[in-house]
Amino acid sequence: MKIIDAHIHIFSEIDGANANGPVKGCGLGRTINAGICSPFIPPISMETSWPVELLLECMEQNGVSQAVLFQNPTIGSVNDEVGQAILQYPDKLTGLVQVDPFDENAVALAEELIDRYPFAGIKLEVSTGWGWTGIHSDRDFHYSMLKPLVQVAEKHGLMVAFDTGDTDSAAYLPEELGELADQFPNVIFVIEHGGYLTPEGSLEKWEAMTDNAKKENVYLGICAVPSLMESEYPCTAGNAVLKKLYDKVGAEKLIWGTDGPCTFKAYTYRQLIDSVARYADFLDREDLERIFYKNAGKVYFKAESAG
Repeated sequence: MKIIDAHIHIFSEIDGANANGPVKGCGLGRTINAGICSPFIPPISMETSWPVELLLECMEQNGVSQAVLFQNPTIGSVNDEVGQAILQYPDKLTGLVQVDPFDENAVALAEELIDRYPFAGIKLEVSTGWGWTGIHSDRDFHYSMLKPLVQVAEKHGLMVAFDTGDTDSAAYLPEELGELADQFPNVIFVIEHGGYLTPEGSLEKWEAMTDNAKKENVYLGICAVPSLMESEYPCTAGNAVLKKLYDKVGAEKLIWGTDGPCTFKAYTYRQLIDSVARYADFLDREDLERIFYKNAGKVYFKAESAG
């Protein structure tokens, strides 16, 4: 079976920020944030880095044919690194542009980067913990402020991906996100991390957020669901969440990814594949094909055979 990893990262260094302040790599897979040096990725090199060459080798060893490169502010903005990678490996990689939606120059920067590189979409990391609402905690956030960036996506035929953060995040506003999706029916939206449920999260708010995937133009990325649910391999708790999503919207709205390399601290690449392919026993072969590559092919690689 073909596999597309529809959410993974590359970075030659960590130079970002989040709600706790600047984030820098401090070697051996660690980062320093708020004065604390802690593991961020597995200790695979002397530097805290995950370059495209490592990603491609991991893909090769695990039977993954294509991948979608994501960004977030904690890692930093690596638009040029992602853009160069998808130019160099157009048959294997695509990626998403990242801009700060609170920046008054966000639209102009997005336009400039989209003109420079063949991005598939725009990533809006609006979570409080890892993203822009945490960095700009003194500012109010509403999804209406994202309309200019979604208009850019619509103009260029791109999709838009959201990381809302957990149910306590400032951006966890299910109705507002749904209204935005309704206003742009020609834009595909992906809500990442399966709507971001944690063991302590509000099930009611999560149900409202994931209900948005019942809309024709909204999908759910399911990367990092096991780790968010603190689920040991073979990820029984993570698959319980996946079953709820499957029962709600069907396999045709779910998109698999790893969110590596951060998730590789808890699971191997193969385990993240097998946790769904082998242990989500409520999925049949057709379901797996949709979740592992057909939906991602349609959303990110414009594959017409994805239906």
